[in-house]
Amino acid sequence: MAGPKRFRKVQLTDRGAQLLQESVKASLDSVTGHPLLNSKIIAQVPLAIGSNLVSHGLGRAYLSWFAGNLSGPARLSYGVSPDKTTIVNVVSDANVSADLLVL
Repeated sequence: MAGPKRFRKVQLTDRGAQLLQESVKASLDSVTGHPLLNSKIIAQVPLAIGSNLVSHGLGRAYLSWFAGNLSGPARLSYGVSPDKTTIVNVVSDANVSADLLVL
């Protein structure tokens, strides 16, 4: 999933317009660069007891993940990922399924 398109500046001769463009770019970049806008929900991932390697498909290293909508009681924790650019390692203490938000 690609994130929002970045604001691209155009070449301007008017100094006031250049300053306005810089201000708009800084404001938009702070919003469009937020990790939640470039996150991915992976629905109902089956998790077994122990380490579970889940491909996230972000196209970059993940920052964090959150789990919700678990099918039963379980404690989930972070495991060491062999490659943060493609895989999240979710460690579970029970056999459950969960929705994962990876950002």
